[in-house]
Amino acid sequence: MAKKREKKTNKNSKKSPAKKSTSKKSTQKKSTQKKSTAKKSTTRKSTQKKSTSRARKTAASKSTKTAPATAKKASKAKTEVASPPLEESIWEKRLNELSQYLFQKHREKTLIVSTFLLCSIGLALYLPYAHERWNREAMLAVQKEVFTASDEADSFVGEDFTEAEKKLERLQTKTYQGSIAEPLLLQARAYRYYQHGTLEDLRKAKALYQKLKENFGDIPTYSLEAEKKLATIEKEIQTLLHPPAPKTMGVLKYAPKGKENLKKKEGAKEKA
Repeated sequence: MAKKREKKTNKNSKKSPAKKSTSKKSTQKKSTQKKSTAKKSTTRKSTQKKSTSRARKTAASKSTKTAPATAKKASKAKTEVASPPLEESIWEKRLNELSQYLFQKHREKTLIVSTFLLCSIGLALYLPYAHERWNREAMLAVQKEVFTASDEADSFVGEDFTEAEKKLERLQTKTYQGSIAEPLLLQARAYRYYQHGTLEDLRKAKALYQKLKENFGDIPTYSLEAEKKLATIEKEIQTLLHPPAPKTMGVLKYAPKGKENLKKKEGAKEKA
């Protein structure tokens, strides 16, 4: 019996170290779990504290910001209630009345007047440019026509002269009358009549040069040329109307008085 008990005790002694190791592991796990739960609880508490402190700070800042604005609004409301409304000035009243009169009572009339004013301003800006362009075109066309006409009728005789004169007259009377090219046309026509040389043509040239002097006397080139040509044309007209007596030169020998004088001279020589 004693031997059996010793064997049992020996068996128990062999099993005890395994039991001890399992118990140690369980205690370690429990301790680690406790530590992790403690850490989690501390982190939660710290985050809660931080969030609450931030919320308090934001609320305090909002209250400090909104407090003066609300105070200002309240003061403004008090002053508005206390102070009476300001009256409109005389000019503001007049402007309001005028705007109501123009844009409410007589709206159609104001639209018509405004469109008329805008159109007149546009015309005032465009007309000088258009007039200058027309003058430039007239000058170029007249110069071209004058030179071609003079080239076509260098002799100034017959049909060529009449055709060229018709061209120049048509340009002066219809197309470019009143332009800056009109004195050039007058000058060209007068000069062509003057070169043609007959009494009728000289009178036409005189009339044209007189017109050039009267209408464009403020331009020195045209006025000076017109004065010179008028003087020369007047002399030529007088010579055509009252031609001078022909020079006799050798005709005296055949005239009766010349024969008598010759006889007297010959008799005087014989006596001598």
